Amino acid sequence: MGAERLGSEPHASNPTLTVFSFRQNVPIPSYLAALVVGALESKRIGPRSHVWCEKEMVEKAAWEFEETEKMLSAAEEVVGEYLWGQYDILVLPPSFAYGGMENPCLTFLSPSLLAGDRSLANVIAHELSHSWTGNLVTNENWEEFWMNEGFTTFLERRIAAKVFNEKERHLQASVGWNQMEDAIRSFEKQGKAHYTPLVPELKGLHPDDVFSCIPYEKGSSFLFFLETLLGGPGTLDGFLKAYIAKFRYGTVTTEQWKQFLLEYFHKEVSNGVLEEVEWEKWIREPGMPPLKPMFDTTLADASLALAEKWAAVQDISSTSQFSSDDITNMSSLALQYFLDVLKTKPPLSVQVLEAMEKTYSFNRTENAEIKYRWLRLCLRGRWSASYPLVIELLSKQGRMKYIVPLYRELCECGEEAKAMATATFTANEHFYQMMAAKKISDILKSSGCF
Repeated sequence: MGAERLGSEPHASNPTLTVFSFRQNVPIPSYLAALVVGALESKRIGPRSHVWCEKEMVEKAAWEFEETEKMLSAAEEVVGEYLWGQYDILVLPPSFAYGGMENPCLTFLSPSLLAGDRSLANVIAHELSHSWTGNLVTNENWEEFWMNEGFTTFLERRIAAKVFNEKERHLQASVGWNQMEDAIRSFEKQGKAHYTPLVPELKGLHPDDVFSCIPYEKGSSFLFFLETLLGGPGTLDGFLKAYIAKFRYGTVTTEQWKQFLLEYFHKEVSNGVLEEVEWEKWIREPGMPPLKPMFDTTLADASLALAEKWAAVQDISSTSQFSSDDITNMSSLALQYFLDVLKTKPPLSVQVLEAMEKTYSFNRTENAEIKYRWLRLCLRGRWSASYPLVIELLSKQGRMKYIVPLYRELCECGEEAKAMATATFTANEHFYQMMAAKKISDILKSSGCF
């Protein structure tokens, strides 16, 4: 349960039953009440942490998330003491619709994070950050969702700076900016630009329908911009501690946060440090933020240069300039950036996609973040040989971040592809969680599939 484990004992009047007991001393909102029931085993991965999953995955999950305590300690340096006692991790079956869910004391995770090289463990940093921003201080309503997710994404990347370095933080922010841009373009294409403000108007809308990375990335970018104005890395750490101390065990709105920020930095405000902040544009206006923060591009430059070379290919013979050595020293995140940049370019031809696959073997990657980006590029290029790989992922994976855009883009590839999407959904509808199935059904209906 999302609570402290107290142990188990035989039922007093029926010895065939076992009673499991839990205690949660910290007040929580109702959406954080969570139970898990299954054939679960665990392994200790730190002084405050166990990983839980089905026995076949225990060792793999324990190795993947072995650095959890390091991240937890880094978070405490930024925002203060961890008040929840244990921090356990549960790896769910692949139908789980999210990358992670920040249930207190027991983060729920998708098995898509088990990349085999710890390259996707930053999701742990995100979910444990919710122990402060989201779980201790909670958005007052779902229009204020960025108060949970934007702050948590900002804190996740402060942890990255402490565990790795500041440049890694900037690369994460750059990848996130590209994802936000993609999400905003997608909503605008669907005629739903009103979903894209940092604080959207949700009257008459279901919050799940508006869900995207926008509150995460636009919110984090806003805080990064404010940090830059106020003096640079670490400038907001003291403020975050004070903010959490003031609002913990309750809810908060954007306006309350803004007033507290202006009071906390009253000297800087009187000196005009925040005069250039366009508050309403950042908070209320749809579309991209009014400006892009100055991210350090050191770790992204090689990815950008390689993407520009591939995008410039006119003659297939020129692909001989590329080799597997191009990406040998690239991190998972740098490869994600490379593929994200290519997605902003005109679609690659089938011949170029075939050459890229021959060079880099993306079809065989076990990294879900790289795989789904690669498959989206293939769909944009109408490479029909990739469709079976798309269907395979859609049949084995329930995480909405991956399957929703893949279904949408598969439906844009013609009647044969629409039929494949419809058949795949029909075969897997009951595998997906309810909210994922609804989103996919809506995509298929709007595409004329049924």
